[in-house]
Amino acid sequence: MSTHRARFSPRSTRALTLIEVMIASLVLSLVVVSSMNVLVQNRKVTETSIFQNAAMTVVQGYMEQIKEASFDNMPCYRDGVLVPSSTNNPIAGLTSENRGKAIETKFNNSDIDTNTLGEDNGETVTDYLLISSGTPIAPTNVTPGGATPTGVIDNYKVIDVNQTLATEDDLQMRIWVWVDDISAPTVDATQVRSIKMIYQWKMTANPTARWYVGAARAMRSSVPTL
Repeated sequence: MSTHRARFSPRSTRALTLIEVMIASLVLSLVVVSSMNVLVQNRKVTETSIFQNAAMTVVQGYMEQIKEASFDNMPCYRDGVLVPSSTNNPIAGLTSENRGKAIETKFNNSDIDTNTLGEDNGETVTDYLLISSGTPIAPTNVTPGGATPTGVIDNYKVIDVNQTLATEDDLQMRIWVWVDDISAPTVDATQVRSIKMIYQWKMTANPTARWYVGAARAMRSSVPTL
């Protein structure tokens, strides 16, 4: 009776060498690192979009309040001369001169982080924007995070986007506002104001963090329908 034995092949049961294990580990590490980089980049894009939308919402909120405020209480510049607000309401922390340049607004103190607004208890508090003199600056001529130009008043705001106790992750904003009287009394008796905002924002309190620039415009008339 003949017996057949299977031929043993050392190649079929050969173990992985140390070099092969190292190469496999390197490939796996590259895949993991690449995946993590993609996730980090996606998170940065998402956070940037959230903060950008928050900044636009803040500016739009200010614009709507200015458009709905009493026309007589809106300071403006007419031919380079300040026409101050007619309101006599005192605003804490402002000199008499700056009160004439202030547009009163309202803000929920759980959304804005400043030392002058008290505790974050969800109450509506008085806020303000100071208007600037001179010709409004084109957004393309603004150096993000640069020095404030002459005649421009920097309204600095800190917005608590994440609703956390930390301030390092808050939205930092710089807002420049111009309100000019563009009425044409020889043509129409209607009083008209041009409102322009240049706003800068960044995501963290890090001094080296990137600033972004945006702009918004609006018109305000003494006629309620315009």
